[in-house]
This record gives sequence, C-alpha cells and structure tokens, in this order.
Amino acid sequence: MLLLGDIEIRRIEETVLKEPTTLFAEWRKEIEDERPSWLASDFYLPAADAFVISIHSWLLRTKRQTILIDTCGGNAKERPASPRFHHLDTPYLERLRQAGVVPEKVDYVICTHLHVDHVGWNTRLVDGRWVPTFSNATYVLSRLECEARDPKRAEPTSRRRRISSSRTASGRFSIRRRP
Repeated sequence: MLLLGDIEIRRIEETVLKEPTTLFAEWRKEIEDERPSWLASDFYLPAADAFVISIHSWLLRTKRQTILIDTCGGNAKERPASPRFHHLDTPYLERLRQAGVVPEKVDYVICTHLHVDHVGWNTRLVDGRWVPTFSNATYVLSRLECEARDPKRAEPTSRRRRISSSRTASGRFSIRRRP
C-alpha cells in the first residue's frame, strides 16, 4: 500500500504472465548483460528467456470515493483469440475484498483503454447471466476508444474527449459528455 497525501493506493493483482522476449521487438540477449540488477529479480527470467508481466488493477481510496483503474481479464470469459484470458478462474474479487473493498462500494471505474486485459471484471457471470460487477460505479473512458471499439461504427473518430458512462437500471451503459 502506498499513501499519497490522503489517497490510499493498492495494486490488486489478477494474474502473472510469463511472456517470451519476442513480445518486445528490440530485445536482444546482450541487453541481459547490460540490465540493471533490479530487472532480473522481478521482471526478467533468464532461464526461460521471458518477462514477468502482472495483470492488475489500481485501487484508489479517498475519504469520500473508491476508484478502480482497469478491471483486468475477468473470469469465465469466452476469449479464444486471447488464450491467456480465455476462461480465467482467479481470486480477483477475493483480493479486492482483502483490500477492504466489495464491488458494490466502488464509486468509479476508470478504463484506460478497452483491451480484454483491462475490462474483464466490468461484468461477471452470476447464475448463467452476465451482470455488472461494480453495480454502483460510474465508468469513465475515452470517447475515442469507445467509438473505435463500437462495432456499428465504420471508422474510428479522431476527436479525443472524455466521457462518463453510467450503468442504467437495465445494466447497460449510457454515454454522456462530461462538462
């Protein structure tokens, strides 16, 4: 836990991946010899020639608000095109509870972008139905990202604006421009 003024910041880890060094086009074996000592211990596995990558959310708590930045991959999702996140089964929500937060108490979810490893816990499977995980939260994401991912839209927008997306009673998101 990190305390920054009155803001408590915690990392809520979902999973850790071991990714081949080919993930980074510029990686060369020679870099291993030049690397700082801190790199090998936590982030690079020389024997496997792989990087360690944490998939996690950032939890921010103030005196008045609980904010979650990105929601990882999510459990039970059909993601055959993304095998690392296909049918995950992690204790993410339990880890969130261990940090003192239940999903219903999250006020804001900030989605930095809409990749599968950043939006997975926006919904969860309950009794065979997908329902909002953070049912009382306001979702904040970029209009550009939202429009670019909209299957009804032929071309992405070039205008960047912040939007707020709030869950309606039906469990859908309504998008409105923020002042």
